Amino acid sequence: DTWNTSVKKVFNITGIADGYYLIGSRVNDTAGNYVNSSNITIQIDGNAPVIRFNDTQYSNNSVLRVNSFKINITNNETFFKNITFSLFNTTSKTLLKNYTFTSRIENVSFNSLGDGHYFYNVTGFDIGNLSSSTDTRNLSIDVNGVNIELVSPTNNTALGSTTTIFKFNANSFTSIGNCVLYINNANYSNFTTISNPNTFTTEIA
Repeated sequence: DTWNTSVKKVFNITGIADGYYLIGSRVNDTAGNYVNSSNITIQIDGNAPVIRFNDTQYSNNSVLRVNSFKINITNNETFFKNITFSLFNTTSKTLLKNYTFTSRIENVSFNSLGDGHYFYNVTGFDIGNLSSSTDTRNLSIDVNGVNIELVSPTNNTALGSTTTIFKFNANSFTSIGNCVLYINNANYSNFTTISNPNTFTTEIA
């Protein structure tokens, strides 16, 4: 007599760490006969990448006096797919520059930036299409510094009164700490709230 036995078995294995695994099987009968299956290799990728700015990266809301800066990150992803470095204009929310790499790049420079406010972040994908991003950080470029203009009185103005109204405008891409009005090298007023045009009335002795 011929006996045929067919067995189907499903195994569920949980808690496996990300990595490469070699899987095979062996079957034997009661007569001591056995056979091995061919092996297959699988990849487990159940965790999203972990992408962080490294310790040398500028803190949030930094102000730079140069027109370029570098993004530095760390990325521990085993099954790396790609990574994207993005720079936006804060005022218009416009994407200004966007660099995507399929090789493991961990620093990118943004150059020739004009004075203004920006925000930036980095997003990475793995081969399982899981993604992760850094926090989004704000940064201001202020190469030109503060501009200030005395609006009135104009140069060589003949005044008919000792009481004079002074007007000036002060502008910067970053916050202005204070403005000082000097008359004959004497400090007449210290402005800490700037709202153009700034007006100051004083009597000139």
